[in-house]
Amino acid sequence: MKVINKILVPIDFSENSTDVVQKAVDFANHTGAALILLHVYNRPLFRYHTKAGYGIDKVHLMDKTLLRWAERRIDARYHQMLKELSGVQKDQVTFIKTRGLLTHEIKEVIKSHNIDLVVIGARQKDRKHNLWSYKATRLTHKVKIPILILPYRFELHKPVKIAFAYDLKEIHNLRELDIIKEFASLYRAHIHLFTITNETFLSEKEEGNMDLLKEFFGDFSPEIHVINDEGVEEGIHHYLSINDISLLSVLHRSRGIIEKIFHKSISKRIAINSEVPVLSIDDH
Repeated sequence: MKVINKILVPIDFSENSTDVVQKAVDFANHTGAALILLHVYNRPLFRYHTKAGYGIDKVHLMDKTLLRWAERRIDARYHQMLKELSGVQKDQVTFIKTRGLLTHEIKEVIKSHNIDLVVIGARQKDRKHNLWSYKATRLTHKVKIPILILPYRFELHKPVKIAFAYDLKEIHNLRELDIIKEFASLYRAHIHLFTITNETFLSEKEEGNMDLLKEFFGDFSPEIHVINDEGVEEGIHHYLSINDISLLSVLHRSRGIIEKIFHKSISKRIAINSEVPVLSIDDH
């Protein structure tokens, strides 16, 4: 069953944003999915200190003029972006521009367009660009569909190994993990299932949960690893590095290992510092 039919990519017309869209185009061409590009902006206002001496009608006219100018500029930047992209298919991309708050508008488009996957890029590691990365990680708490976070200027290649970081707790809906199967099938990738625990032995319940997961991915002959380590974040980075993992998949829920990953400053560090894309899946 095909899981990814529509992909949403929030954009701000930065160089990194164009790079992320290009990767999304390449992925969409591989999957046959449609692309929705979303640009959220603020309404330009005729500044108060310039209004002195103008009547209310004049002020409203200036506000409308500024808004039309801003929207024309957005359209021009969008068409320029299209020219810079390669491999864009006819009628493949839908562009939406809207005023509002980024997270709210993303949630609205997800509902109105039946989005299956959000793709967003983390920014480079400096204070000027960290806000966008912070917004990217916040989305994992706000939306109920998978989010793919791409590292800054990551060279997206065919994923050969996909790792799923598991906390050994019951998964409410295993079908939410079908997207991992789709990625693995599309790219003929090998699946790793791993957990990091500070316990010497797994409980009977934990072993049963791991067996269910192994059975779910049975057709892919997954590689299973139980790692004893006190540091979750460090343990994950180490596992990705020594196993040459191409894509990290995590299950976002309120408790467990993933809460430790996607929580406050740690969530920002994972999004910005991860050497591989992070696929966050909501367990609901």
